[in-house]
Amino acid sequence: MDGTGARGGDATTNGTDVVDLVGSDEWLAVVGHFDRIRDRHLREFFEADPSRGNAMTATAGELVLDYSKHRVDGDALAALLGVIDPVQHARGVIGLG
Repeated sequence: MDGTGARGGDATTNGTDVVDLVGSDEWLAVVGHFDRIRDRHLREFFEADPSRGNAMTATAGELVLDYSKHRVDGDALAALLGVIDPVQHARGVIGLG
């Protein structure tokens, strides 16, 4: 991204602590995925994947996160994780590799 708001490119900090995501390729992948699934009913996700309730649930101690009851699928989670990596890399939290 060149700082002009042009669409596409890497998530960058542009010299600040604020990471610019909106025009990044990673964010555009999330938006594109949403455009593909926005009109699907949650029932369709369960019909396509009967194990969705177990597969889309994460636990940490007593905390349970149940993604299965949201209009999200494996592709959406992958796209969202794709946004996280460049942000953390830009902030120096983790390296990509």
